[in-house]
Amino acid sequence: MLNETAIEWLMARGIDPAIAEAHGVQSTGRKNGGDWLAFPYQRSGKTVTTKYRRIDAGPEDQKFSQDAGAPYKLCWNED
Repeated sequence: MLNETAIEWLMARGIDPAIAEAHGVQSTGRKNGGDWLAFPYQRSGKTVTTKYRRIDAGPEDQKFSQDAGAPYKLCWNED
């Protein structure tokens, strides 16, 4: 599910929120706070890692993260 901040962020970049959701993108929180989008990375139909993009970050904030121990280097939506 996408929250209002995520919908606005996606729309500002010309990305249809419904398409993002159809591909598994969702709003989430992280332990260091803030609003984040979670992008699932799949191989053979199974999520093998998730990468995160902070959507409310200032210049001093961390803007990207991913699950520790990701087993592969892969492109989003390659499956």
